[in-house]
Amino acid sequence: MIDLNEYLGGITSSISEARMMSDLKSLEIAEQFAKHDLLKHFSIPRFKAQNIELTIPVAIGALENSYEKDYQPVDNVNFNSKTYAILKDVAQQTSFERNFSTKLKSVISNEITNLEKEIKAGKEKETALKNYVNKISNAFLDLYFENTDKSKLKGELFLLLQIFFKPIDPKKFNNLTIEALEKVFNSPIPDEEIKDRIQTIVYQGIEFLEQARINTLDKDTELVYYHTELLENYATLIINNTHHYFEKPINISEAEEKLKAELFSRGNFVASQNFYAKMTSFLINYAQKLNNIYTLTPGTQNYNYSSEVSDLIDFLERGTDPKIALIQFIEEFSSQYIPFIRNFVVTEPVNKKLETTLASSIKERKVESQKTKVIVESHKLQDLKPENVMQIKMTLNEEGLEWHSSENEKGDVDTKLLPE
Repeated sequence: MIDLNEYLGGITSSISEARMMSDLKSLEIAEQFAKHDLLKHFSIPRFKAQNIELTIPVAIGALENSYEKDYQPVDNVNFNSKTYAILKDVAQQTSFERNFSTKLKSVISNEITNLEKEIKAGKEKETALKNYVNKISNAFLDLYFENTDKSKLKGELFLLLQIFFKPIDPKKFNNLTIEALEKVFNSPIPDEEIKDRIQTIVYQGIEFLEQARINTLDKDTELVYYHTELLENYATLIINNTHHYFEKPINISEAEEKLKAELFSRGNFVASQNFYAKMTSFLINYAQKLNNIYTLTPGTQNYNYSSEVSDLIDFLERGTDPKIALIQFIEEFSSQYIPFIRNFVVTEPVNKKLETTLASSIKERKVESQKTKVIVESHKLQDLKPENVMQIKMTLNEEGLEWHSSENEKGDVDTKLLPE
């Protein structure tokens, strides 16, 4: 491609050079005529073009801009201040600890310098800003989570999760079983005497339950896990020994399933059938509590922790000591949680807010001049669609110049080049 002005100027220059070549030839002929006895009386032949009309096909290839040399993309002080303020806002902090603040401001200052270099080197403003934002957010989060106290997180998690591993209260569990039986059989217990008999059976079942699970009790913390099979056996024992008191025809297997469902949905003990739902619900709610500790966790309540809970259930159902299983679960969860919320933050509020807020603070470079690059080669023009090719029409009027001499009153001769 070539500049349009150079191309058109070259054409007119070539025509002028053709006229000069013609005049030189006329001069050569004039010298020959002057030496000839007859030809010296003839007029000298000379070519003169009155109007030259040209139709020049071209296609616009590109617009080449020349920008101002003294270009400052950002106001460093203002850009630094805005970036720092955005990070405080995202972290929901009025101020950062001094050492943290010093490190952060140093990172921001260095990256602003790199941002300016990239833009001055010709990189697109949007691309350079994305690079700046990624570096700032990563550096910020590295600093923010640098000294995270995982022991605090693990301690709070351990205390809160213990509620799932406490031994049942015999009196409360007795009442729960009686209520569940009445719902299963859709009938109240006929009289107090029968109720006393059923309660005796229930207490015997609870005693069986406690004796059967004694090997899972951790003596230091009294953590206990009620295996699914253990609770299923309890439901079978209760139904087999109480269904005849309700004097209603019933399918024993269906009654057992209904009783288990009632106990699982209303009880405060743990079994794999209801533990998954309870545990995931608990952790989702707990995410909000963690937000109060680590304020950079918006939206983490949408994570359901399914794999973590499934792993813990697997440990428990294999007969693993509940304390060991719980500690292992908390250790793995804590190790995964910090990177999880860190990565979540990188893709969510920090980058987005930095980009949208800072974009308007980057000044556009002023265009000082613009050159039009055109395609003129015939073989290239033939490959283009007709609508992409334009025709430039030029009319060149020849206006020759002649030397004119004049003499002033003092006798001085002045020679000027004037139009013919």
